[in-house]
Amino acid sequence: MKKLLGLFLAVSGVLSHSTFAQLTVSQAAPLYSPVPNLIQNVLIGTGVQVSNIISVGNSGIGFFNGVNSNIGLDSGVVMSTGGINHVVPNGPATPVGNAGGSDSDLQALLVSMGLPASSINNLVRITFNFVPMGDSIKFRYVFASREYPGFTCSLFNDVFGFFVSGPGISGPFSNNSINIALIPGTNIPVAINTVNSGVPSAGNPAPCLAANPNFVAHSIYFVNNAAMTTVNMPGFTVPLTAETKVNCAQTYTIKMAIADVTDGALNSAVFLEAGSFKGIEPELQTSNPFPNAPNDSTLIEGCNYGLMNFVSQFPASDTTFIYYNVSGTAINGVDYDSLDGTIRFEPGNTAKGLIVYPFADSIKEGVETVIITTADSGCFTAGVTRTFYIIDNEPIYVSKLPDTLFYCELPFEYVLNAAPDSGGIPPYFIDWTYRGVVYQTNDTLWESKTWAEKDSVEVFIYDNCFSGHTYRKTIYLVKPDTCPQDTTPPPPPPPTGPEEITIPNVFTPNGDGVNDIFIILKLNTHPSAQIKIFNRWGDVVFESPNYQNCDDANPAACWNGRRRNTGEPVPDGVYFYDLIVGQEKYNGTITIMR
Repeated sequence: MKKLLGLFLAVSGVLSHSTFAQLTVSQAAPLYSPVPNLIQNVLIGTGVQVSNIISVGNSGIGFFNGVNSNIGLDSGVVMSTGGINHVVPNGPATPVGNAGGSDSDLQALLVSMGLPASSINNLVRITFNFVPMGDSIKFRYVFASREYPGFTCSLFNDVFGFFVSGPGISGPFSNNSINIALIPGTNIPVAINTVNSGVPSAGNPAPCLAANPNFVAHSIYFVNNAAMTTVNMPGFTVPLTAETKVNCAQTYTIKMAIADVTDGALNSAVFLEAGSFKGIEPELQTSNPFPNAPNDSTLIEGCNYGLMNFVSQFPASDTTFIYYNVSGTAINGVDYDSLDGTIRFEPGNTAKGLIVYPFADSIKEGVETVIITTADSGCFTAGVTRTFYIIDNEPIYVSKLPDTLFYCELPFEYVLNAAPDSGGIPPYFIDWTYRGVVYQTNDTLWESKTWAEKDSVEVFIYDNCFSGHTYRKTIYLVKPDTCPQDTTPPPPPPPTGPEEITIPNVFTPNGDGVNDIFIILKLNTHPSAQIKIFNRWGDVVFESPNYQNCDDANPAACWNGRRRNTGEPVPDGVYFYDLIVGQEKYNGTITIMR
C-alpha cells in the first residue's frame, strides 16, 4: 500500500511543472518530504537499516521519475545544486541554489584529481548511518552536469562523492572514509574530467583523461544529451554502481555530497536509483559436480555427492557462520557422512561448500531424502531449502554374454549382446577390446565377422556413476579337441597393457616409513591419471594432473597427507577423491590414520 501511495503522490506532485515524455520531480509530503522520509521511502532497499539522516541544501533534494526520460533510471532521489526543478526541461530560468556551503572531503577530492581546492557553492549533502545485513552494500546512480561539454578538461569542475566510513575501512578522507563514486574497475573518481565524450573543450589543458589514448574505456560511460529533451542536462553518465565491502551487522556512515565549484552559474546533479541502496548477502549457487549424473539433486550411494555452494561478492573479513538444519528420511551419519549444522566462512573466504556424501551400504532401501534448510544468521539468506534424493547402488548384472564361444570351423560369426539385465544407472557405456583395439559404443550389440583361432573380446561396461558401477568380462573363442564336447577354455593371455588398479582406502602418514604416502597400485602402468582430493567441506587439499608418476620409486609425486604437500598435516579422518585414469573415472574415500 505504501508503494502505491508513493506513486500517486509522485505523479500528482509534478503536474504543475512537467510535461509528458520527460523527467519529473517532486517534494510532496509525507513520502518525499522531509528528507529522512524520502531516503527511507525511496532510496533504501533490502538488507540494510538506516538512521540519523541529516541533510544540507534541501531545496536541491527530491524525488524524480525518469520512466519517460533517457536518464537510465526509472525513479529515485535527485540531488541538484540548482534546485530539483532545474533538472526538468522548461524548468525555472534561474536555478534555485543553496548559496555557500563547505565540505572538506569534496575539496580534497578536487586536489586528488589535480585540480585547485577552490571554493564550493550550492552544497547539497545527505549523511546517514546504516547497518548492513550482508557482506557488502551497493546502489546505482547517474551523475549529470551543465558543465558538459564547455568545461571538459577545465581547471574548475563541479564535484561530487560518496564517502563511506566505518569498521574495516581506511581511506584518505575525513573519519578514514573512502569515496566509492568510481569509474568501474578503477580507483578513478567519476567527474567531468574523467567521464566525458573524450574531446576537451577549447583552451582547457587541465589534467583530463580525454587526452589519454586509452580514454575510450571511460568515454563509454558518457551520454551526450545535447538536445536536453527529457533531462535539462547536456551530458551525464550511464547508470553506474557504487559498492563497497562491509562487515555484517556493524554500523557505518555514508555522506553523499555534490557542489558547484568556484561559482554557481552552471549546475550539476546526481540521481540515485530507488530501492538500490542494499545490503548484499552471500548467495547459494547450485551445480552438478558430476556431469553424467541424472541431476544435481540425485545422489547414488558410494557414487557421487551433493554440493551446496555459498558464494560471497567479497572475501569474508571476520569468521562468519551459516547455520542449517538437517532432516529427511535418510539418517544423518548412518546413510551419509555426518553433517554438523554449521558452515564456517573464515577470513578471506569467498565461497564455501556443503557436501552430502551417501554411503554404499549394500542395503536396498529405496529412495531416501536429505533436506537441508539454512537458518537466518542475521547476515545470510534465510530459509533456503534444498532436498537431495539418495538412490541405491546396485552392481551391473549381464546374463547374455557367454564365458566361451566354441567353434569347429572358421570363419566364425557371432553377435554379442551386452545389454545389462539390472543394476547401474543408465545410460550405459561399453568398451569392446578386440585384437588390442578398443571400440567404444553405446549400442549393446557387437558383431565380429573375422574371428580367428584363439581370438578373444574383452567387454567393459560402465554407467553414469563413472567407476561407481562397472562390469568386465573376457569371452574367448575356443576350438575344443573333440568338437564340440571339450569346453575347457585355454588360460587367459598374460596382460600386455595397463593393469587393473587397486585403490587403498586408508593410509598412515606418520613418518614411520610404512604406508606414509597414498599409492594406487598398478597406476604407473597407465599413461595418464588425474586426481583431486577434498575434505568434507569441499576444499581441495591435494591435486595432481600426473598421478601415474606416484610410486615407491618416486614418492615426491604422491600425496603425503599434508595440505597440497607443502602445508601442515591435514587432520585424521575421511577424505574424498575424484580420479580419472584414461577413459575410466573413479571416486570414493580415503581415511587418514596416524
